[in-house]
Formats: sequence, structure tokens, C-alpha cells
Amino acid sequence: MNYLGIDVGTTGIKGLVVEENGQILDRFDFPLTVNIVKPGWSEQNPYDWWKGVIEILKKSAKYKINSIGLSGQMHSLVTLDKDGKIVRPAILWNDQRTTKECQEATQILGGERNVIAEVGNPILEGFTLGKILWIKKNEPENFEKIRYVMMPKDYIAYMLTGEVGTEWSDASGTAFYDVRARKWNSKVLKTLGIDEKILPSISKSYDVRGLLERSLEKELGWENVKVVAGGADNAVSALGIGVFKPGDCMVSVGT
Repeated sequence: MNYLGIDVGTTGIKGLVVEENGQILDRFDFPLTVNIVKPGWSEQNPYDWWKGVIEILKKSAKYKINSIGLSGQMHSLVTLDKDGKIVRPAILWNDQRTTKECQEATQILGGERNVIAEVGNPILEGFTLGKILWIKKNEPENFEKIRYVMMPKDYIAYMLTGEVGTEWSDASGTAFYDVRARKWNSKVLKTLGIDEKILPSISKSYDVRGLLERSLEKELGWENVKVVAGGADNAVSALGIGVFKPGDCMVSVGT
């Protein structure tokens, strides 16, 4: 059996084909650019991610792929309308425009100590919550169009399967997820005026999101390819190097 791993990174889409025993058969890379709209702003067009994924799928077509696993940049906000179309460019994890929104939300929720008690993290600019609040305040016409919000790898899963969802690890980096109860924090969302209906359902990271769209299978010559929900890049990186139990440690010196 062969497996295809796809990572939606900030500077590129990466693909890795491996056998069941872990032997690497092939690897692919599709470069991306980041759009710096203003100083401190950082955006990408999710269609560019999809373009890279399609190229990697075509290069992998010579292998009999049994399932696809996904990982991706954390926190970045993808917004879709009722027809599944992109509402606006994705606001990335390294975007810093939301300082005011993060401070206001922290104050409304009773201070940082209360916030951490609710969601396990402070509300920082990198997380998804501030980005939603920024759109709500500064782009109300776009906010009204939003039917779904999701993270980058979840958008790719949606494009591959037609199924909307996310999983534990990416949900934990949004600042509106209860990491203890493993569900969206209804109290936080209601207090900040965010309708929980725009949030995807949450599964385990190793759950199957769905089957690859039949039209893609036909084009690639595959059959009954399962797409696994996957995980946030730092979480799956830790798993990949063997961080399995309490006491294990990984130091990541990133961008």
C-alpha cells in the first residue's frame, strides 16, 4: 500500500509518497508566495494552495495511492461562502493586524487568566479568533457572506472530498476551542458575537474525512482513496520525530 502526505506550508506545498513500511518513494514541492498587503499584513490565495495540490496529485498519479494524509500551517483563516467559494484571501498565522481585536476580546472575556481558563491559550495575533473579529469589524460585507471558516489543510480536505471539517490539533490553535472538552467553546463564541454555525465539525486527527472526489479519482486512475483529517504542522512534526508521551520534548525554532 502507498500513501501520499500533503503539507500546506507558508512558502510551499509539499508532497511525500511512502510505502506502508515507511520507505519514501517520491517527494514533490510547489512554491508559494506571501502577499504583504500592508506592513504587518500577510495573506495568500487558497486557490494557489489548491493549484499546488493538483500538481502534486498529478505527479503522484503513477503510484497506486490508497490514502492521503494532510498537514498544514496553523491558525491561518480561510473563509467560504454558502457555495463553497472563497470570500477573501486567507489571513495567515504570521499576520499582525489584529492586536486591537485580541486586546478587546481579552477584556470582554474578563482578562487573560479567564481566557486561558476557557480555551487553554491567551488570545494572540497569530490565532484564528482575532482574524475573524477583524473581518467582522473592518469588512462587515465579507463577514455576512461567511458560511464556513476553516484552516488551510481543512480547505484542501474540503476540495478533495467535498466534506467540511477540522480536527483536534488545528482547532486547539484557534483561541475559541475548549481543549479539555474537545469542542468549540460556546461561551466564548456567544460573548464575542460569532455564530457557531460557521465553524466546521471536529473529528479526531486520524479520522477519515471522506473519499477522494470521483472526478479526481477518474483523472488520476485511482479508486476508493481515503482522505485522513490530518493535523496541524507543528503537532504532526512532533509526532513524526517521536514525541509520544508526557515528558517528551521538541524545540522548534521556526520562521
